[in-house]
Amino acid sequence: MRSFLFILLFILVCISSLIFFAQNNQDVTLSYFIGESEQPLAFIMVGCLIVGYLIGLLSLSSTIMRHKVRARSAEKKLEQSKAELENLRSMPVRDNY
Repeated sequence: MRSFLFILLFILVCISSLIFFAQNNQDVTLSYFIGESEQPLAFIMVGCLIVGYLIGLLSLSSTIMRHKVRARSAEKKLEQSKAELENLRSMPVRDNY
């Protein structure tokens, strides 16, 4: 049910974005350091969205990699603990009484 709601929300956002872009199709002058160009507003907005996504992905990549390394080391420790537990279970019990 939850994934259905996310899909429905995604479809609604896409449709509303298409309507917004269709209604705002005028050209906008984009000035940058070495020149300027006239582009439709929709292209500039999509370009800014993609650049923002890439910047966010780059800023989170170090955190994601750090968490992956920690998860891998935790899995190794878990496997070592399981092996040690199996070794202890297989040892005979000594009774000194």
